[in-house]
Amino acid sequence: GAYWTNYLLDAGPVGEDFELEIDENGVAHVLYSRTNTGEVVLLRVDGFTHDVHILLSDENLVDALGMDLDANNIEQVATASQTGSSFTLNLIRSLSGQDTGRVDPTPKDVREGETDEQEGTLLFSDLNHDGFDDLVISTPHADLLTYVDNGRVDVYYGSTEGLSQVPDVILAGEGDGVHFGAGMDHGDLNNDGIMDLA
Repeated sequence: GAYWTNYLLDAGPVGEDFELEIDENGVAHVLYSRTNTGEVVLLRVDGFTHDVHILLSDENLVDALGMDLDANNIEQVATASQTGSSFTLNLIRSLSGQDTGRVDPTPKDVREGETDEQEGTLLFSDLNHDGFDDLVISTPHADLLTYVDNGRVDVYYGSTEGLSQVPDVILAGEGDGVHFGAGMDHGDLNNDGIMDLA
């Protein structure tokens, strides 16, 4: 039979958004935020042992996180911060040449979000099936074209050089108040081996 156990890993308070990836060795990689300190926390759980890393401390941190594992099971992390009416996206990538699973706490790439818009969802997924994760950012309250609050989804393709500097794909809602991108996820929806965006 199965053996289940539970124990407290963080007394909180923690944010509502979290990311969980389990690698082929059974190690759980958990990314979450601590709302009272503005910290982004990476927790690795391997059986009964776990370690905790503070990746970022930002008083303007918002509850929007993204994480995926690279081919070496090292975390690639995205966080968002909001100052006044604009928000920024921070990417935290692994240290090149390191095989210890450490994560570089210095953001290597920053994306400016839509001005005067509330942040939405961040996703990593290989949408164009080229072997590199792509970054998807939604801003459901964005005003695009002639519409109000129709919403916007930007896709930045990944490559050996990192992410594109400008969105490769921009999707938008087709009417006022559509809030396109308010609910967003990814998966192989048509079973063709290529990730799809929903």
